[in-house]
Amino acid sequence: MSETEKPTHTDTPTEEQMELRKQEYEKRKQEYEKRKQEYEEKKREETISMILRQTDYDKETAIKKLKEWKNDYISVIKEFMNPKFKTEHKMKPVKSVNQNVMGEIRNFMDGVNKQYEYRKSVSEWQKQRRAQFAMACRQKLAQQIAIVKENWPDVPDECWKNIDLQKLLLSHAKTTSVVECLYGKTYCNYRFEKK
Repeated sequence: MSETEKPTHTDTPTEEQMELRKQEYEKRKQEYEKRKQEYEEKKREETISMILRQTDYDKETAIKKLKEWKNDYISVIKEFMNPKFKTEHKMKPVKSVNQNVMGEIRNFMDGVNKQYEYRKSVSEWQKQRRAQFAMACRQKLAQQIAIVKENWPDVPDECWKNIDLQKLLLSHAKTTSVVECLYGKTYCNYRFEKK
């Protein structure tokens, strides 16, 4: 390309163009601010009229109450319905992000700790119940062995330690005769015969 063929337009705007753009920007900004103020004023008037419809406050009292409650119209109406609401409802202090995060962590860990304590107490209760059940089974087994020893006093002591014999005695604990369930059985080379 030669120098005569180069494009003549430039990408940088001139000072006049910059000034026009700046004026256009300022004009739009003012229009935006005006619309924003109109919207805020309309919203405020609607809020006041709603408070007037829901309560028997006059306009000045409604404005005063809105300022008192920091534009929270629901609290204004609740206070009208329940005069003790102001003392019951205390404004929560504004917390920083770090305080909120630490509070959530604390609440989470409190929940975890409560669950752990609950599981621990349930586990202890279950251990106690198992121990009570085992004690009751041992007592019942001792009673059954005492009944059977009356019929067979010559049974060796190792025979009573046999798990199968203990299971049989405990399973027939509710039947009519424990002695009858042993007839013909052999444990530890001892055969229970009828006498």
